[in-house]
Amino acid sequence: MREHDAKPNKSGKSVVQNPACIEFALTEVSDPAKVARFLIWLEDGKWPDDDSNEDLSEVSELTTEEATALLWGDESPRRRMANLAWELIRKSNPDHDLGTYFSLNLEELSVDCSNCESAFGPIRDRLKWVLEGVEKIDLNDAAVGQGRWGEEWFLPKEQTEFVRGQLAKIRVELLEKPSDYEEATEAFLDTFASSVAKFMGTPILDDDRTYNGEVRRVGFGDEMYVSVEARGERRGLPNAREPFRRAPGTDFGWGYGGHGPQALALSLLADATGGDIDMARGWSSRFVRDVVSKLPLWHPFQLTRADVISWLAGQGVGQHHLSEAAKELRLRQERFGPIMERNQELLKRIRDMGGLRAQRFDLVPADFESSLYVDLTEFLRHGKRIMKCNRCGLPISSDGSARSNRQRARWLASRPIYHAGCAQQTRTDRKGAAWQRLAQDPLFREKRRIEARQRRQGLRPRRRLQKGARAG
Repeated sequence: MREHDAKPNKSGKSVVQNPACIEFALTEVSDPAKVARFLIWLEDGKWPDDDSNEDLSEVSELTTEEATALLWGDESPRRRMANLAWELIRKSNPDHDLGTYFSLNLEELSVDCSNCESAFGPIRDRLKWVLEGVEKIDLNDAAVGQGRWGEEWFLPKEQTEFVRGQLAKIRVELLEKPSDYEEATEAFLDTFASSVAKFMGTPILDDDRTYNGEVRRVGFGDEMYVSVEARGERRGLPNAREPFRRAPGTDFGWGYGGHGPQALALSLLADATGGDIDMARGWSSRFVRDVVSKLPLWHPFQLTRADVISWLAGQGVGQHHLSEAAKELRLRQERFGPIMERNQELLKRIRDMGGLRAQRFDLVPADFESSLYVDLTEFLRHGKRIMKCNRCGLPISSDGSARSNRQRARWLASRPIYHAGCAQQTRTDRKGAAWQRLAQDPLFREKRRIEARQRRQGLRPRRRLQKGARAG
C-alpha cells in the first residue's frame, strides 16, 4: 500500500487517508481544538476520539507513511511537520507558558493552540490558493483533452512561482540510523526458542555446575547478576525469557516475587534440565515461591544443579520423568536446531559487520509551511487526486480502492463527490433542511403534537421502547 492508500477500520469499511497538506487545508485554524486534533494526527498517526482509528500494532499491513513514522520517529515527514508546527505555535505565543514538547492530550493541546489563527491562518490561505490552482489546471486539461501520457501540468504561473519559493527552502538529505534488522533477528530467535523450539543453549554442561548470584556495581546503581560455574570456568546464565536480546546473567532478581525472580526461576530450571524451557515453564512459579523468593535480597547466593534437581524430585519429577523429557528435548533439537543455527549464524555475521544501517533519501523542510509543500509535491507527483470536493472545493485523495473508484465513477457521471468529513456534514445539513421543510406543513406539526401528548399521557409508548419490546 502507498502513502495515501485506503485501509480497513474496525467496521471493515475502507477509509481513505488524506495527505497532510489536504488535512491542513480542511482544518478550521480559528478553532484551537481542531488545530490540536490535526497536530495529534500528525504526531500520533491517529485522530483523537475517533472510533475508526486502530492501534497500529493490530494492523497487519501498514501504509508507507505509518511504517516510516514507526521506523524513523521524529525524522519521519509527518512527525517532523508536527514538530515544525509546534515551533511555530511557540513563536506566536511568546507570553504563553508552553512546554518543550506538545501534549497528546486534546484538552491540554487545545489550550496551547488558543492563539494559533494568526500563525496558521495566512499559511492555510496560501495553501488553499495553490490547491485552487491545481483544480483549475485539471479543468483546463479536461477541456482540451490533455491526458497523462508523459507530460504533467500541475499549477498556473503565479502558484508555480510561489511553490518554487517554498521548495527553495528545502534541502535534500540522506538520513541514516542503525538498522532494526539485528533487533528483529534477535526477537525472532527469542520467540522461536521460547514458544516453538522451547529450548535454549546451556553455557556449561558439567553436572556439578553451580549457580552464583552476586550484586554488581553498574554505573550509579547495582545489578543482580547470575553466573554458571564449573571446574574454574564461569559464564553468565542465559535468560530463558529472552536468551538472545538479554545479555547472559542479567535482568534477574531474587528475594521477592516479580518479573526478575520469575525470569531467574525459569532460567535455572531450564539450564538444570539441559535447556528444556518447556519443562521449566511448568514448574517456574512454584520454584519462585519455594526457592527464589526466599534467597537473601540484594545479597549473594549459591545453588548447585543438584539442588535444583532435588527440588524437582520433591515435586514428583523423578529421574524417569527427566529421562523422558530429555528424549522429547532431543527430538525438538533435531527438528528446530538447524533453524536456530542458521539464524544464529546470520546474527553473528551482522554483529561481525558492526551492525547494519538503514538509510533513506529525504526532503528536509526549513519550516512548517515548506513542509506542507513537501507533502504536496508527493501528492501531485503520484497523481493521486480526482477533481474536487463539492462541499469544500479541495482535491480528493485517490488510491484505486473501491471507495475511490466509486467516487471517480460519480465524478465522471457529473455527480457530487466529498471528503469523508464533508460528506458527513452534508448529510447533517440535508437532514436539517428536510426537517425544516416538514416543519412548514401544518398537518405534520399537528401530528407531532398529538404524538407528544399521547406519550405524556402514557397512551403511546416511545418508538425506542417499542423496538426493544419487539427485539425481546
